[in-house]
Amino acid sequence: MFYLQGPAFGGTISLGKVDYADFANMDIAYGMIFDDYIKGIKYTYTDKDTKNIYTAMIGNFDSPYNDNVNGKMHYNGKQAYPESDAMHYVGLQAEMPISNKLMTGLAYHNIRSGELEDTQQIFEVAGEYKLDNNFKLGGVYALSNLDANKYDLGNSDQEQAYIFQLNYKGAKRTIPNTYGLWVAYKNIGELATFLPTYTNSFTGEQGYELGARYIFAKNLMGEVSYFNGNDIENDKTKTRWFGRLEYRF
Repeated sequence: MFYLQGPAFGGTISLGKVDYADFANMDIAYGMIFDDYIKGIKYTYTDKDTKNIYTAMIGNFDSPYNDNVNGKMHYNGKQAYPESDAMHYVGLQAEMPISNKLMTGLAYHNIRSGELEDTQQIFEVAGEYKLDNNFKLGGVYALSNLDANKYDLGNSDQEQAYIFQLNYKGAKRTIPNTYGLWVAYKNIGELATFLPTYTNSFTGEQGYELGARYIFAKNLMGEVSYFNGNDIENDKTKTRWFGRLEYRF
């Protein structure tokens, strides 16, 4: 892939196929709306006095509704999202440390395509609070401008997405025997998310998740999680286990 990065205008510009996520510098809020590559340009600026981090992104990404599982969203009975067309994206976000314990964030996402009936706009807020050296409590909330009824979705929970999560400690990839645990409640509405970063809870679902990560050796991480919830639209029960062993080099 093509990728360039360098300093400009007091910040950093990335150009090409760029890794992009909402609230990339926050633990709990990271990647609820989007965590993938975008073909375009990203600018990041950190204010030296306040330590606020500002990010702007413009580019295209492939439609997430291009398979039999996700290609199901409709508008008044017709296919609403393109099966293969590029989605045009504009994103603005700010991550603002209020103190050494509290981090807050604001974000705006704008997604459109020639085949879309509406320009999708998602507004997002987040906060994380460090209770002590071991515990961190956080939440993130996003609201879409799209109407669930217009998109053949009968539950208004599809218009919003939110996460409430408690973290204990944290696994550090370079330090063996470190670990992290978390418990979360998630509502991942279809109209308020695109490509979430999560491995065991998916768009269109709501429920509880428990998880753990452990570092066996430098850069060797194990992860296991359990999800218990339901499909937002039809209330069908969803339970699953997820596990993986990951080595980075």
